[in-house]
Amino acid sequence: MESDANVTETGKSKLRPFWLEMSDLVSKGNDISTRVSKILPSDILQKREDYLSSLKQIVRGGIEKSKEKDVIKGVTVERDNGFYYVRCPEESVVVPAKFLNNPEFQGLDGALKIGKRDNIIRIQNGQYCDMKGVLQMTFPVGEKKIEMILSSENTSGFGKIMVYIDDKNCEIFSKYCEELAKEPRISKVIEAAKGFVQAKKSEVSPPSFALEKVSESQHSQSNGQELPGN
Repeated sequence: MESDANVTETGKSKLRPFWLEMSDLVSKGNDISTRVSKILPSDILQKREDYLSSLKQIVRGGIEKSKEKDVIKGVTVERDNGFYYVRCPEESVVVPAKFLNNPEFQGLDGALKIGKRDNIIRIQNGQYCDMKGVLQMTFPVGEKKIEMILSSENTSGFGKIMVYIDDKNCEIFSKYCEELAKEPRISKVIEAAKGFVQAKKSEVSPPSFALEKVSESQHSQSNGQELPGN
């Protein structure tokens, strides 16, 4: 804009605040159209690429080491204003707390997707809000690990998080429930797990569609586990 001979000094003065705000948004990784990218200075576009690369590095730090090099290379991070989108390869064993606790992600809402299928957990106000699809997650607590199958209450889209836990993991959950409840990010998961365990103890058949969905098409997602940090 500053070097555009077609814009008068008065026009530049009026446009400058808007231009600076837009440049700041772009440099922080926000999505832009091809048309806008053509009028922005190359240094602003480079800042955007560098910023997104730094976010990828932060997310990669939240993936357990694997022999599969593509697991690290396949990370995708996008940002648009106050929202972020993270996709990790299906083989990933992800530790979301390792990157969600980073200042660059705090205060933002977002979505975490594992693999190519629509297995997504949405994060809102720092908590797992709802989800789509099916994921198996592993929650370490003490010297134990609790495995849960998470699925959406809505079989065709985003919905309340539902939980299935086998007998062995129900016992572990009951023992460490209070400790798990100290992690606010997974509070809705814990509440769903409590309901599942209580229903099981009351001999009320808990929802079985989670297992049905896993056996039908999503079993490969069992490697997309979460190991939340403290």
